[in-house]
Amino acid sequence: MVLQTVINMLLAGSSAVTPPELKQPVQTTNTEQAAFPSGGLLHMKNATGDVTIEGCDCDDAEITTIKSGKDAADIDKIRVITRTEGRELIITTEFPRHVGFSPIGPAEKFKLEYHIKVPKSAKVDVEHSVGEVHVDDIHGDIRATSRQGELLLHLRENQQYAIDATSDYGAINSDFEGRQKRRPWLFGVRFVQNMPSAPQKIHLHIGYGDIVILKIRVPPIPAPR
Repeated sequence: MVLQTVINMLLAGSSAVTPPELKQPVQTTNTEQAAFPSGGLLHMKNATGDVTIEGCDCDDAEITTIKSGKDAADIDKIRVITRTEGRELIITTEFPRHVGFSPIGPAEKFKLEYHIKVPKSAKVDVEHSVGEVHVDDIHGDIRATSRQGELLLHLRENQQYAIDATSDYGAINSDFEGRQKRRPWLFGVRFVQNMPSAPQKIHLHIGYGDIVILKIRVPPIPAPR
């Protein structure tokens, strides 16, 4: 009888304990417009997370950032600063770095996404740490470097390019013809399309991850009947 009484008390006590409320993910979205110099350069500094840059039939730039994480305090510390210097639109990212397990650097406690639209004639220079970088239908020179993740480009199929792409630990896949060779160590690879007179120059480098260069397929215009 005493044992049964103790068991009943324990069960009653456990049912009275309310589990702690789980924190809901925090997300903020911001969109801003910025004047873009004709034929100017989009320069991203210290970018992290997933970046999408899209060429559009427009005169100005549109920058949308999405910050998400478990702690509102961490989200509030992320700053994406846009400014213009001469013919450059510069987007700089500032954020706290947290110590965590990662083979290439400190891990972060948040997720950051950039969705950027600029004129198709723009030049692009991206300095990136960890995540994916997508560049679609940009007609100016492109330079993108990343420590880890993926670099993915969509380029016009009827254009000539001077491409120099390197992955230290990963693969390179290209729809365009070029010369690919392994680096002196086993994991590295370099892809070169050597056309010095090409109107558009592409320079890509990633530490850990793959580089993918795809053609934008344009269906032929049907002949008039």
